[in-house]
This record gives sequence, structure tokens and C-alpha cells, in this order.
Amino acid sequence: MEIHVLGGLVVQLSSGTLQLGTPKQRTVLAMLATHPGQLVTVAELVDELWPEEPPRSAVPNVRTYAANLRRNFETVDAAAGVLVRQANGYRLRVERDQVDIHCFETEYRQARALFDEGLLDRAAEVLERAVGRWRGPMLAGVPLGPVLAARTAAAEDERLQATELLADAWVRTGREERAVPVLRELLALHPLRESAHLLLMRALHQRGDRAGAVAAYESARAALRRELGIEPAAELRLLRRAIDHADETSRADVAAPRQRRSTSGNAGAPRAEGARVGGGGWLPRPVTDFVGRDGAIERLLAETARVEASTSVVHVIDGMAGSGKPKPEN
Repeated sequence: MEIHVLGGLVVQLSSGTLQLGTPKQRTVLAMLATHPGQLVTVAELVDELWPEEPPRSAVPNVRTYAANLRRNFETVDAAAGVLVRQANGYRLRVERDQVDIHCFETEYRQARALFDEGLLDRAAEVLERAVGRWRGPMLAGVPLGPVLAARTAAAEDERLQATELLADAWVRTGREERAVPVLRELLALHPLRESAHLLLMRALHQRGDRAGAVAAYESARAALRRELGIEPAAELRLLRRAIDHADETSRADVAAPRQRRSTSGNAGAPRAEGARVGGGGWLPRPVTDFVGRDGAIERLLAETARVEASTSVVHVIDGMAGSGKPKPEN
């Protein structure tokens, strides 16, 4: 048996789906399903069903809804004994991994740990499975009281965070084409999420679409101004300037290409920058900026931007040899 709450409320059995009955019966089951194996008291169910003014018949009504659900479960051999009554409430005797919201939460935690360890491909694999469990808004069509409303809001926020983490893993592993449509869909529903705007800009710029990255910034700026009356956060502004800087550097390189040393050994040939290799060629000149450290650069720049102008800022970069630290110039 599997219980789905990420979308409409569904109890999936090997023989089909269970009949759940009236809207208030669905609310009772939703409370039990989101607390698998735990006792949910009659008082808690009354507060969820009638948060303002419960009727005098509230307690017997709750017991009727629960009894109807229990009979529905008992019509299926595999589900008999799943819903049990105790002195002051009810318990749904299922394991957490039989309810999809709990599977999602477990997978999201696992993926975050993998991401933090730098195992981006494995993190993306787990996140794809976790995000794929959502078939629509949590408990769609079920009347929600205060507890379930708070639970669905928290779960939706985790869904957005998981989606952004998946997009981040794709961008970091060179799969921008997968990240862009997912981020656009997310922002169509949640246009004020600056973290998603930042990821979309990075993805577009990384795949060479400068115009698209600039348009993504302008879209974020317009939404934030219109809805909140604020400018984009420092990270978005810094990335926007970095895109302009990269474009100016690219134009300068095209206008004045570097000369390279001929392998013929001609003494009059101009000497290229860099270190000599063997008897003829020269390595390219050293890079003038960090490579492949976009996230770290954005964090450093953001921290710098937050410091008062009268204060000097010093960042220390540490790491073992070969880890990617910049080489000091002589």
C-alpha cells in the first residue's frame, strides 16, 4: 500500500485505489497520513476540521468520519487493521516510506548531503527522483485546517529548494540545457525567488546566451520592483556586472589578438607570454582570474559588497597544493 499526498490524496492498493469518502473524511485521513504511526487525538482532528467554532456534534462527527474510513480500509484484505482506534484518537499503522511526502523529505536530505560532499551527479540523481514525486500541489482538493495548511506550505518551500538544488547541480556539471526550462517554469509560478533568477542567469550565461542572461536579470528586476518595491539583491547585481565585464573582455581580445611564437625558431618572432616548454612551443599566458569557481566568487563579492566603504576587506583563500588557489604575481 502507498499513500500519495503530493498532489491529490490517494491510497494506492495492489487492487486499485481506496474510496475515501467525503471531504471531511479526506481531511481526517490527511492528518493521519502526514503523521504515520503516530496517535492523532480527536481534539486535534476537531481543531483541524473546525478551526473557528466547532459544532456541538464535532466529536461524534469525527468518530463517524474515522469509522467510515476504517470500514473502507477493512474491505481490502491488504489494508485491514491499518486504521486503528485508541482511547482518545486514531493511528494509521503504516511505515513512513509508504507515504510519498516522507520519501521526498528523506531523499532531499540525502541529496543535500551528497551535494555538500561534491558528489553532484549522485545528488542530481536523487533530486530527480525526489522532485518527480510531486504530481501537483500537496493535498490538492482536501480541505485544510491550520496544521495541514502549515504542513503543505513547508513542503512546498522544500520542493522549491529541491528544484533549485537540482538545477544548480545540472549547471555545475555542464547540463545547462536541462536546468533552463525547469527554472523558467519555477519562476513563472514564483517570480520573486531571487535564488532561482540567479541560477537562470548563470545557466544562460554559461551556455553562451549573454542576451538571455541579461533579459533574465531585467525580468527579475522588474518583478521585484513591481511587487516589493526593491532592487535585486547584491548577488544578482554582481553577476550582472560580471556578465558585462566578460563581454567587454571578449571584445577586447577579438580586437587585439595575442601574437604567438612561431615553432620555426625565428629569432625575430615576437615572444609570447607564458612559460617555455621543451625546445620550441610556449604555454598560453596565465589566466587572469579564477576559473570554474563561479559560486565561490559570487559569495566573496557579495560579502565584500556588504561591508561599509570605510572598511578594508581581506579574504583569505586556503587549500592544499593543486586545489585551485590563484598564484601570486611577482
